[in-house]
Amino acid sequence: ADDVVTDSNLTLSAEALGNGEVKLMWSVPEDVDTTDGFRVVRSKTENPVHDGKNYWYKMNTVRREMVWKGIPVGTHHMRLCVLDGEECTTGYSNDVTVEVK
Repeated sequence: ADDVVTDSNLTLSAEALGNGEVKLMWSVPEDVDTTDGFRVVRSKTENPVHDGKNYWYKMNTVRREMVWKGIPVGTHHMRLCVLDGEECTTGYSNDVTVEVK
């Protein structure tokens, strides 16, 4: 298995809004190339990765926040990565736990 790097420079926070919606906000250092955008992955288990099994959401390069809708009620873990093409090669943000209502 690949060692998945956690990039401590990527900071993700999440806020449950109710109705299966979660607001995500993130910060990225200025020297990081975000040309290909971002991907947020979510899972029921800690430290999700983009492995084709987990749900994910892709955002364009200028975004620093989003609302993810239609998430089932319960505890979810989410992490952000900066995309290189379609891959999360530079590592992931912190793992955030959110109680979806």
